[in-house]
Amino acid sequence: MKFIRVSSGEYDKGILCEECEQKIGKFENYAAVILFGGNIAKKEMPRFISQVNPHGVEYISIQNIDYRKFKLFLLSLLWRASISKRDYFKHVRLGKYEDKIRKMIYYRKIWGRISTIDKQRM
Repeated sequence: MKFIRVSSGEYDKGILCEECEQKIGKFENYAAVILFGGNIAKKEMPRFISQVNPHGVEYISIQNIDYRKFKLFLLSLLWRASISKRDYFKHVRLGKYEDKIRKMIYYRKIWGRISTIDKQRM
């Protein structure tokens, strides 16, 4: 199944080169299949499990996903918001983590942990 992307929110055209658009596009395609369904082998299908934590908060756990791909997809959203010139994203600043996240996305690797955002930036 092929997805048709319909812009439903903020979009900053031209902030990425074609090569980077293609790299990030692979993460977006994977996330679209995970979140919205699509042509995927049964053994690779994610499992969504409703749970309740000890405090009574309900949440959904997703099992059987490629953690690296999905995390890089989420990081790509955050990173693109941080480099956007659109007014909507003006408060998204990654500071010293911006280049680290950019490299993680570009090289398709997750290196170490990204610490909490500096308190002085909040």
